[in-house]
Amino acid sequence: MATHEVVTEITIAAPPERVWQVLVDTAAYPQWNPLVRRLRHRGPLIAGARGLLSIELLPGRPPLLVPVRLRCVDRQRELSWTGGIPGVVVGLHYHRIVDGDARSTRLVHGERFEGALVPLLRPIRGQLQEGYARFNAALKARAEGCEGRSPA
Repeated sequence: MATHEVVTEITIAAPPERVWQVLVDTAAYPQWNPLVRRLRHRGPLIAGARGLLSIELLPGRPPLLVPVRLRCVDRQRELSWTGGIPGVVVGLHYHRIVDGDARSTRLVHGERFEGALVPLLRPIRGQLQEGYARFNAALKARAEGCEGRSPA
């Protein structure tokens, strides 16, 4: 089975608790998240719950709607979900807090794709990388409390 992974990393000047709060406040995603414009789910944010993602991979293009199942909701460690068509292409999208203290958090954000059509994703690797980098920058701004401010 073909696989492909896109991985990004960012250090955020905020404690893991604050980064986690921003990640799990899915109702606020439309306010700050340029990639995952919406994550709709019923009930609590727990592993096994089903949801619907609205993803805007390219700014200005119509969003993609992807049914997902939350895979891991491990407080201050990992928020991840899977979506796709088994055997064709399935993605495991993850946000992992890998290190942190009272002043900073290191987040690894990526997606591992598996399935027969994975080779078709390779040409859009750059777009995926850019989309995840936009997400990371927006998460950093939100967690650090500087969203909406002009760069110095």
